[in-house]
Amino acid sequence: MRPSLTIIDTKAPLLHAGNFSGFSKMKDDIQTFRERHKTNAQLLVRMNEIFRLKGVTDCFRTKETAATPSSIPRRIKEMEKIESTNMILVSIKEVCPVGRLVIHLHTEAAPAVVLELMRLCGNHHNNSLSFVKIFPSLWLEAQLQLGDKTMLCRTLEYDKRALDHGNYAGVLSFSLDHLNLLEEDKETSLMFAISFRPLGLLNGRRVGFGHVIEGLDILNFIQAYGTKNGKPTKEFVVSKCGVFVN
Repeated sequence: MRPSLTIIDTKAPLLHAGNFSGFSKMKDDIQTFRERHKTNAQLLVRMNEIFRLKGVTDCFRTKETAATPSSIPRRIKEMEKIESTNMILVSIKEVCPVGRLVIHLHTEAAPAVVLELMRLCGNHHNNSLSFVKIFPSLWLEAQLQLGDKTMLCRTLEYDKRALDHGNYAGVLSFSLDHLNLLEEDKETSLMFAISFRPLGLLNGRRVGFGHVIEGLDILNFIQAYGTKNGKPTKEFVVSKCGVFVN
């Protein structure tokens, strides 16, 4: 047997500070705390969504999904567009088709009148609209037959300043005297005029509620068949009417 030697280790033992201070455990605890805080925050967000949307939100989803956009803003824009761009289409014929008029109606000028005209044109009641008289250099006088459900046989709101007669040719207008007859149930039709040229002298005397934006050449053509007493030398009829969609 070989002789054995005794070795005595006189070096100081190596001591790791982390074993006594617990730094590693503190780091793990902080990481765990952050993860739990994030999880709790996400849970609160989902609970809030469920509360607001009445359970529509899937709280078990694993991927973020885009929120469904509300249809309210779109509907508001559609209503504003309808209110600000009321337009009707009127097709005119004599023996053969003459052309069409595209008319922009101003709701703020006479809301009930515009609504009545939009309703009749929207239902394509072209027989309710007729041309009665033609005064050259002045206007074409038209008649709108009112139905049983009309709203024009009561006190109407109007604004004489909403439309300047001197700015446009082809302005649709009605007289205040005729409006009074409607309110007294003495008339069953609305008489209105379509001017052949700008007539600033009508400001304050008649209520303008629309103007022709397409078809002024058709008006000039019709004007040639008028007389001093308004009786037309040719008969023009409305062959078709409707709401114009641009």
